[in-house]
Amino acid sequence: MISIRLKIVLNCFTFFSGIVGAAALYGVVPEGKRGDLGTPKHALDVTAAGAFGCELVLTFLLMFVVFACTDPKRHHYGYEAALAIGVCVAVGNVMGVNETEVLLSSK
Repeated sequence: MISIRLKIVLNCFTFFSGIVGAAALYGVVPEGKRGDLGTPKHALDVTAAGAFGCELVLTFLLMFVVFACTDPKRHHYGYEAALAIGVCVAVGNVMGVNETEVLLSSK
């Protein structure tokens, strides 16, 4: 079991490592290309409603797979559940990045 102090330290480390990673990315990307770096937006030919619909369907499919894989009545062996969820995330990212330019995230 993780203690509260260790959890706080790990969360602080995650927070500050994200800031350091963003600063490193900002320093590496040329100034002329930084415009929309890291901002979620949809493709130019997709409306906001279309982007929302795409994200809604992809998120529903991901949740459907997660709930199906973690159902205690189903008997999964080895890495079947992790593989199914990983494939769903990969397919969702490949499908969704063209429409919304936003990837499925775990947060």
